[in-house]
Amino acid sequence: MPDAEIHRYYIAKAHAAGIRDATPGSIAFTQRWGSALNLNPHLHIICIDSVYSRYGDFAKFRNLDRLTDDEVASLVESIATTSNPTAKHLKGLRALAEERIFKRFLLVCDVETERRTEDGIEILPWETFLKRLWAGDCV
Repeated sequence: MPDAEIHRYYIAKAHAAGIRDATPGSIAFTQRWGSALNLNPHLHIICIDSVYSRYGDFAKFRNLDRLTDDEVASLVESIATTSNPTAKHLKGLRALAEERIFKRFLLVCDVETERRTEDGIEILPWETFLKRLWAGDCV
């Protein structure tokens, strides 16, 4: 997920600044239509440009340096080119699976063929995911 990649980036940036218990924040939602009411599924993600850390029983806002243009370009490239998902890409889904709230877990990325991990996470090409989503098979 794009927001997971961005979160990893902010956590690493916070660690480099000496903040060990960093928690990034974001809001993400899917928009299905373009401005001409054409099918155009895409994500909107708003990320805070900093992190929170624990301060006793409270969360403390911790400022980080602004992202440079080069950092943004690097993040976009890493998000757009995930064609070989690794354990780090599955970490969040695996943690969520441990809570046993949902029955099905999907990782959608730029792979050529679909597959299933040993713990049941489905890895789907984005085109396959969209076809199944609109057919009602992914909900």
